[in-house]
Amino acid sequence: YENLDVLPRAFLVADWRWQPAMAAALNALQQTEFDPTVTAVILGNPTAADIQPAAHEPIADQPVILSYAPEEITIAVTTTTPALLVLTDTFYPGWEAAIDGQAAALQQVDGMFRGVFVPAGEHQVTMAYRPDSFKMGLWLTEIGIGVWLLLVAGTAVSWRKTR
Repeated sequence: YENLDVLPRAFLVADWRWQPAMAAALNALQQTEFDPTVTAVILGNPTAADIQPAAHEPIADQPVILSYAPEEITIAVTTTTPALLVLTDTFYPGWEAAIDGQAAALQQVDGMFRGVFVPAGEHQVTMAYRPDSFKMGLWLTEIGIGVWLLLVAGTAVSWRKTR
């Protein structure tokens, strides 16, 4: 069996709808007229900074995945209109997005995917997995190494004094 309707790994849409809760988002996805290649359903509420939908039609522009690793993905995007870049990888806390090196808000799209608003033009989008637990672990490790170095230095000084 071959699924001929599979979504690409990364694609652009120019139309999206906001849904405040997961139940409402799932309901919108189940509508017979819903086409995920044209319209995205974003979980949450829009802010004034969010790009507004440009059109209810497919975008011919296709993003190009430049690098793909478990913890970081880099995508080249060229689009003539503001768009939502959808990456059909699982949305999960800890993922961060950047456009041309500047932090960007990551959106939960179609219930389970990641997305980021991209303005018209040529851009490089990076999505990196940096969970708070990793940052906390790194911070605690640095503190532990610092304490250990102080103990070693203190032991060396006291050992020299006793000689």
